[in-house]
Amino acid sequence: MPLPLLLVALVACDGPTSGRACKGLVLVNEFVANPAGTDAGLEWIELYNPGGEDVDLSGWSFHVFKSEGSQSDTEALPDGTWIEAGGFLLVGGASVGAIDLPLETDLGSGKGGDGLALLDACGTTVDAVVYGGSNEDGAPDETGAASPTAAPLPGDDESLARCGDGRDSDTSGSDFFLRTADQVTPGASNACEPPALHTADEVIFVINEIMPDPAGADEGLEWIEIYNAGSTAAHLDAWTVAWHKSDPESPSGTATIPTGVAIPAGDVVLLGGVDVPGTDVTLDLDFGNGTSGDAVTLLDPEGTFEDAVIYGPPNDDGMLDEPGGAVATSLAEKPQDGEALARCPDGVDTDASAVDFFLLAAGAETPGAPNGDCGGSGRCDPADSVTVVINEFVPDPEGADTDREWVEIYNAGTSAADLSGWILEWYKGDPLAPSGDFTLPTDIVLEPRAFLVIAEPDAGVSSDIEAALDLGNGTSGDGLHLRDCVEDLADAVVYAPPNDDGILDESGYAATSVAENPDSGLSLGRTSDGVDTDRSGIDFCVLASPSAGSANGPCR
Repeated sequence: MPLPLLLVALVACDGPTSGRACKGLVLVNEFVANPAGTDAGLEWIELYNPGGEDVDLSGWSFHVFKSEGSQSDTEALPDGTWIEAGGFLLVGGASVGAIDLPLETDLGSGKGGDGLALLDACGTTVDAVVYGGSNEDGAPDETGAASPTAAPLPGDDESLARCGDGRDSDTSGSDFFLRTADQVTPGASNACEPPALHTADEVIFVINEIMPDPAGADEGLEWIEIYNAGSTAAHLDAWTVAWHKSDPESPSGTATIPTGVAIPAGDVVLLGGVDVPGTDVTLDLDFGNGTSGDAVTLLDPEGTFEDAVIYGPPNDDGMLDEPGGAVATSLAEKPQDGEALARCPDGVDTDASAVDFFLLAAGAETPGAPNGDCGGSGRCDPADSVTVVINEFVPDPEGADTDREWVEIYNAGTSAADLSGWILEWYKGDPLAPSGDFTLPTDIVLEPRAFLVIAEPDAGVSSDIEAALDLGNGTSGDGLHLRDCVEDLADAVVYAPPNDDGILDESGYAATSVAENPDSGLSLGRTSDGVDTDRSGIDFCVLASPSAGSANGPCR
């Protein structure tokens, strides 16, 4: 169960018989929601009028939101309540002292996210702040929708204050900052300046390592490490970590990073639950365990998407990747209990999760410290730096095809090729969308002049990698594409003329040179191992005898 959420709002209205005016901008400027010990009589809210005219607050009210956005009793301001232009109004309990207007409130302490709103006499929300570091319960902001960010979680006697009186972006995570008990300024100008908030276009922050599924119970033990890949130190103040478990558009939860969190260039900061040793900042996290595709994202203070890791294939829930919000096709592996997902090396970001993130076994994780090369795990070699091709394949085994197809890959270059995360795609009808694909696992290195056989379990050949394949049997033109780990095309073969379906070759257009269609049980292979003219009709023939894992023999 998520912890309660608190929102406070202030509203004013123009009732037809009340004679009250719904005019004037008044803001919640500072408040204490969690006094030390008992809260009764000690909570206070400071209002600020940034305008040039006095405002009549008769009939205005505070609304408090706690669990799941539910509203507590409204606290109405009495008739005859005014706030001067450029002035402050301190509203609080009987034990606060020096208050302008006595009013007992029952604000949430912010655990799990809470909210406070100010409504005018017409019932319109004039101002709102959501706080607690996360907004799992969906407390609304001024728009009426769940706030995408939240101000930090206040400790005992700490206030949440606008640094720069009246500074209002309508984004709680950007506007409010923690003030310690000796820094609070009830009824007076806030003695703080807003920190310089960095946005996604100014810095390079990436998710560097995460622990989404700790061994045993997850609560309080999940953590995330953020890396500064830029050239200068920068602040994470008011940035937000969001996680998606089933809905790619709406996060299952968020946590906003409080002020004072700076990361030197090339260094990391560790954000984690209360039971995570060595955390730089404590955050209440609840990541998905990687079932049917989960996501963790990082957003700047303006809510701009900066980085994401998508994990737990297949992506049945359609989690969105970066950039542009397309459905992710490159997913990091699903971590098991106690395993971390880490970038290897630190900070390197191709925007392809399967390429960038590697599993670290329980006990090998490095929270708050460099990942290094993760014990040998590394990024794949791109297609334009190696010469790796589809060399032979059987698309139509004798009898039933199920579990009997295979494909052979060949390294025609002079150096070893890291094929971690490379993708084999097959096309049957739609030239723009593969009918299926298979992603090679990590640490697949193919030596020069060597073969790699990808085969189904009953293919009857010696295989290096077992995979589920479903190649086309050659109706109206079929094809195979080989892509590197960032999905750049390395090789293509189109077979079974005529190519009525318009399957594409390396040119990006419908292939005009098409290899013949092999009979059942026969293979299509290159006439000379590794020789590639990008013309399938010249490069491939039906071989007299299949030769998985070894040099191709003569054509039939």
